[in-house]
Amino acid sequence: MLALRARDVMIPIEQIPTITADATLHEGIQALRQSFHREGRPWHGHRILIVLNNDGKLEGILTLRGILTAVGLYDLIRNPLFKSESWSWYFLRKLKEGSRMKVRDIMRPVLLATVQASDELLEVIRTFLKYNVNSLPVLERGNLLGVVRVVDVFKVLSDYYREAEEKNR
Repeated sequence: MLALRARDVMIPIEQIPTITADATLHEGIQALRQSFHREGRPWHGHRILIVLNNDGKLEGILTLRGILTAVGLYDLIRNPLFKSESWSWYFLRKLKEGSRMKVRDIMRPVLLATVQASDELLEVIRTFLKYNVNSLPVLERGNLLGVVRVVDVFKVLSDYYREAEEKNR
């Protein structure tokens, strides 16, 4: 099996946008939206924000999935009947604009689910499954180095097995 570790597949912390814990949900949505277009391609981005407290210290992670779940939209957005109603888009816009919810109310505390930089890929996968999350902070000696995402692990595994098949041909 692969001898890769969490540090080998993570996104470095410097590449992940940040937001403060006191920011509003609307500001969080806007920050995620802007991060999707950072490299000039539509919908390109990490779908997470690192949440900092007022002193600039790491406090949590805000995910797109967390936002949708927190405001009760995750199930509604997947419902084609909801999307087909003309009033639904008005409702979604008003909810986004009028929300007084803060990022700290819906973020995932950073220490809730983490992996160590030296953890092997199999341990990272187990942690994804255990906590049912799509991204995990990568720590080394208590410091945040980056974030590993399920999609990155799948890409590494896909590349590994494709190369193995080509060698066996």
